[in-house]
Amino acid sequence: MNDRSHDAGSLILGLAASTRRGGNSDTLLREILRGADRAGAETETIALSELNVAACIGCQRCRATGECVLIDDFQTVSRRLLEANAVVFATPVYFWNVPSTAKAFIDRNQSTGARRALARDQGVSLRPAGETALGLLVAVAADPTPKFSGLKQTVDALFRAYEITPWDEFLVTGLFEPDEAAKSKDLLERARELGTRLAEAIER
Repeated sequence: MNDRSHDAGSLILGLAASTRRGGNSDTLLREILRGADRAGAETETIALSELNVAACIGCQRCRATGECVLIDDFQTVSRRLLEANAVVFATPVYFWNVPSTAKAFIDRNQSTGARRALARDQGVSLRPAGETALGLLVAVAADPTPKFSGLKQTVDALFRAYEITPWDEFLVTGLFEPDEAAKSKDLLERARELGTRLAEAIER
């Protein structure tokens, strides 16, 4: 995990889904968090490909307890997702969806869905502050005309599990080489502006 936080402000958590560190989606995530940081938010990045997260085994035991029986890095990231005021999920498009390491993390949230159902039955929120967070999807595709629908539904399902309200999306096409986003002043500026707006939105 890469912690880029400071002491004060609301937390904006970036989830980097790419297995290619420093590539286009990582670059846009970095600039979004830079804009948020300058606006006074606390920011943190977690690289999903660097975690020890096992695949969901479909045991269904979480239905009774709301807890996953597999103990690894999943629990730490899950806790940070619940603590965050906003989440930025940044990913490349692999076969119309997220990379396999990110999907493994998402699949483990069967347990989060179970926890949410149990909490709902008790009339309470999963989130410590009792308020929904805001969610921003950043997706980068090499294909100039990709289909984002499958990926968007996957990330929306993750957001729903954590009571995160989709706030905006930044969908970029036609980027193949890993440094193309870094060379685009327009994309970098748009990303920073998006981060600033997100920081302002969670303070309202």
